[in-house]
Amino acid sequence: EGDDAVSGSEDRLYDHPEIGARYFFPMPGTPLPTTDDGAPLALALPDGTPIGGYWHRPLTDAPTILYTHGNGECIADQLDHWPAWAEHAGANIFFVDYPGYATSGGTPSISRCAAAGVAALDFLLARPESEVPSVAVVGRSVGSIFALHTTWPTDSPRVRGLVLARGVADLKKRLALRIPHDAPGR
Repeated sequence: EGDDAVSGSEDRLYDHPEIGARYFFPMPGTPLPTTDDGAPLALALPDGTPIGGYWHRPLTDAPTILYTHGNGECIADQLDHWPAWAEHAGANIFFVDYPGYATSGGTPSISRCAAAGVAALDFLLARPESEVPSVAVVGRSVGSIFALHTTWPTDSPRVRGLVLARGVADLKKRLALRIPHDAPGR
């Protein structure tokens, strides 16, 4: 089911290997720190692909922000600013790397990256409510697509917000920016 995590035949078209190879530019892995307030975590997609996460949680009984990063970024890129910002805002923060990115195995595709967000949200919602009373999902750039796909299937009352930063409004137009095509007769 791994590549079919996002429903619809059009989504499977977006998972074509040529699109993945030309659209995604995953960052290489860098070791993630373990501190008193944060640590890397290992998650997995339904097909067993290992997915890296990082949970910065200095606050007890606080909401958690699930952050899905942009293309060409990884968890390590977020750790110098987002954890301090989230703590100042009164929240913990959880990051996830997409398949093929830094701390995750496999290869990226639209539905596999969306499935990484779902795996992270499932992990958070499986925690006791006293540990994760609520979750807000934040997606930046291409991560906005994955944030949407992470939140739409859930009906959990603990999912309390969705923020799209520099969101992708039209996936077809976004792909066309990076994947040239020649139509017959042009």
